[in-house]
Amino acid sequence: MPEKRLLRRLTIAFGLITTVISFLAIFTAHFGITLFSSVNQNYRTMAFSAALIWIFIGSMLAYQAAKPLLRISRLVVQAFLSLIAAIEAIEFVFSIHGSHSFIETLFVRAGTVVLGPTSSPISPVAAGLIVLAAIALVFVLRDKGLPAQSMRTADAISIAGLAISVISFTFVMSYFYGNPLLYGTQFIPIAFLSALASFFAGAALVAAAGPGAVPVRYIIGNSTSAGLLRVFVPLVAGIILIENIVFVGLSSWFDVRDAILLSTTLVIFILATAFVVARISGKMGGRLERAEQELVRKNEDLGAMNEELTAIEEELRQANDGLLANERQLLRKNEDLGAMNEELNAVNEELTAAQDELHQNIEELSLREEELIKSEADLRDALAEKEVLLSEIHHRVKNNLTAFISLLSLGGTYEESEAGRALKKDLQNRARSMALIHETLYQTGKFSNVDMEVYLNNLVSQIAGSYAERSRIRIVVDVHEVNLDIARATTAGLIINELLTNSFKYAFPPGFDCMAVRGKPCTIRVSLAHEDGTDVLTVADNGCGLPEGFDPLATKSLGLKLVTFLARHQLQAEIGIRAERGTEFSFHLKNTGDET
Repeated sequence: MPEKRLLRRLTIAFGLITTVISFLAIFTAHFGITLFSSVNQNYRTMAFSAALIWIFIGSMLAYQAAKPLLRISRLVVQAFLSLIAAIEAIEFVFSIHGSHSFIETLFVRAGTVVLGPTSSPISPVAAGLIVLAAIALVFVLRDKGLPAQSMRTADAISIAGLAISVISFTFVMSYFYGNPLLYGTQFIPIAFLSALASFFAGAALVAAAGPGAVPVRYIIGNSTSAGLLRVFVPLVAGIILIENIVFVGLSSWFDVRDAILLSTTLVIFILATAFVVARISGKMGGRLERAEQELVRKNEDLGAMNEELTAIEEELRQANDGLLANERQLLRKNEDLGAMNEELNAVNEELTAAQDELHQNIEELSLREEELIKSEADLRDALAEKEVLLSEIHHRVKNNLTAFISLLSLGGTYEESEAGRALKKDLQNRARSMALIHETLYQTGKFSNVDMEVYLNNLVSQIAGSYAERSRIRIVVDVHEVNLDIARATTAGLIINELLTNSFKYAFPPGFDCMAVRGKPCTIRVSLAHEDGTDVLTVADNGCGLPEGFDPLATKSLGLKLVTFLARHQLQAEIGIRAERGTEFSFHLKNTGDET
């Protein structure tokens, strides 16, 4: 809304003016500069504590209007404002009795250092105005922004700001009259710049209360009364100020020195005149608004009546046209009835023939349904017989491979040498990898595809078990929801067997400290996953890596030759090798579309 945006800008402007005036008071006092000497016949500097507090209040009003504080910052500022209000309330009581609190005494001493010998304590009037402004600002911050969310809160903030501005304005005018208000009393007159700063702080609070608070809500908007107030109130205030200037000039010419009477009379006259003008303009505006609303209502009623008459006339015309159309349709329907009777007779004959044909088709469908049911039962029996036969075949293949492994385990089969024992272990592991295929099929009851998660977990555990001396090596198997046909699963198992065996044998030689070299435990990782429409098989370790210049694809090693042959000719896979921080073999398997 434009009103809210205008009030935010006014709040920022008045808050910054308050801050600038307070900084100006400190600057002039420090350098001994006397401002407005013509209106400061009884000059006193702004108290150091008052200057700092008005700087804080003005800057907080401007910042809150520009960018509301966050929760923690808002709570801290509210607590600090409450502390300021409490301290100044105590100082108000002390100063009325002619003394000062120890906190104000400390500020006076600090002011002597910063401002010089002109440093003075805060007046009770300034302390009271600060208490009122600090409490009002606490409620402005509580509503997290401008304007205030509660109408009563907004009114209270605006009234407090208005009171601060009126009181401050009275003291400012008393300086212009050459006789500061309350001078020579225990209240101590408030400094001119302090009164000026508090005047703009009060104006900032009135703007911060928002467009819904008094008296702002009576002078904004598009209503007639608001327009009259926007014209009359500034006009009357300007006339009064001009009259007052003339009055002050005449009083000085005729040597009238009662400044308190003059300033008080001026303020009372301004308030009374503004109140009378506001009441008169409000009543005039209300009458004009009611008259405008009555005219608008009557105009709307006439428009509605005109629309109703137009609608009724249109309905009558449409009804007349409908009657004529119905009459013409009745003449045509009488002519068509004879033709319709003849057509109905022909349709009945056709329906009878169609009904006979339908009965015949139903009988044929019943016979076909019985034949299909019988064929389905025959297929189910054949399928069950096939599954039993496949289960028995896989079971026997597994048993034959197990018997072959047992024969390899018999002593004396191979030469009792290190190479012979290693060869025997390799042959056993290769046979076990093939046997596990059939064992997995037999256990899962699936004979077309192999659950690779079950198969590879069992295969890796079996190979790791044959190298018990490598128990310090961590094995990771990462396979989820991947199925391969029997041929590819068998080939993949043989490849994993060879690469895993090589890692156990050569990747982690005695004395190789994985934590010291790699920063991680010794690990072998086997993974199989779907990536971009292909199955990617990876076998990797973080061991000592391949020797420099070693080409795994050109080696004469039987195991790696077997890996290369199986990958290229059985799986039609692309082979990738990485020898950084260990060894990694990756195989991109060609997708045959057979797995599920």
